[in-house]
Amino acid sequence: MDSLTERRIFNKYAKKGEISREYIFSCSKMIDNDEAEPLLVLFACLTKRFKQNLGETTREKVIAIESVMLETPVSKMPPYADDIPEGSIFVQLSKEEFERLVNIAKEDPKTSYLYTYRLDETIT
Repeated sequence: MDSLTERRIFNKYAKKGEISREYIFSCSKMIDNDEAEPLLVLFACLTKRFKQNLGETTREKVIAIESVMLETPVSKMPPYADDIPEGSIFVQLSKEEFERLVNIAKEDPKTSYLYTYRLDETIT
């Protein structure tokens, strides 16, 4: 679903002025073969997304709360990187699970890459 359709659906069902909150975990793994030596790129982010119905339009605000990125030659790839699937995932979380992950990520950032989720929670 594109963002315009999503906003129209939100505006149809949300009362004017109503604000919705979404808590999202995203993670990406990519191998860049354009370099002399292949490069592993890992990125994880915990994001809050707010939407407010303004009648005909929707106001949206996205805030990255915690994010971590790793770029390293594949030859020096950390062992935990094997467990991360290639590509990108986006998972909608409960507020409680989101706050738990923020606290964990602050203590040990690499755990952000290793969050396990159920496939039925995946947004895209």
